[in-house]
Amino acid sequence: QKIASFLSVVDSYIENLKQQKEALEKYKTGMMQKIFSKQIRFKPVRRSEDEGGDENGKEFPEWEEKRLGNIATITKGKGISKEDIRIDGVNKCIRYGELYTQYKEIIDEVYSKTDVKKEFSILSQGNEILMPTSDVTPSGLATASALGEKDIILGGDILIIRSSQLNNAFFSYYIRANRNKIMKLVSGVTVYHIYGSDLSKMKIEIPTNEEQGLIAQFLSLQDILIEAKQQQIEKAEQW
Repeated sequence: QKIASFLSVVDSYIENLKQQKEALEKYKTGMMQKIFSKQIRFKPVRRSEDEGGDENGKEFPEWEEKRLGNIATITKGKGISKEDIRIDGVNKCIRYGELYTQYKEIIDEVYSKTDVKKEFSILSQGNEILMPTSDVTPSGLATASALGEKDIILGGDILIIRSSQLNNAFFSYYIRANRNKIMKLVSGVTVYHIYGSDLSKMKIEIPTNEEQGLIAQFLSLQDILIEAKQQQIEKAEQW
């Protein structure tokens, strides 16, 4: 009875942690909907007098509608097979399937390595948005991950979006929040595809670079809180 009572308390504690994580995820989803529907607007960072006066209380300019192909270049990675992956490989790499299984909106750490040489590969430049180009379900293509690290080998079936006008983390969240826009561009029957030529025609609304950065910081903080709660759950279950 004592053992059962003790383990029951532990289960209750773990369940409470899971409910806290779920609440954080719902909060993030709700905030993304409000941010990208512009129900919530961020304000410029308050500047000191030395930096040009007090911006407190002012709003950023309205978001501008632009065609993605007019402000970004969209290319593809180059094939890396599963057999090319090495635990002790010399070069970091990302395969398109990992965009579903390993990475969320922001890629903080690259997990895979390979001995494929960089000179024969497509490398990241440090401000990319990565999207898979094919999947067995159309909804699987409405995903994106921001990569900030340079010289990462990018595998085939990865769309690589680069733009000086887009904060890559902001646009990664934007893609996931606007899944319906992406779904309209998907083609195929058994295996579904999305092509860079179609994606370039998509109209998007974007704020200034500064507001993009604030939005990305806010949403990435929510991800940090969610991940911290997940680690608490895992440690409690191991205990």
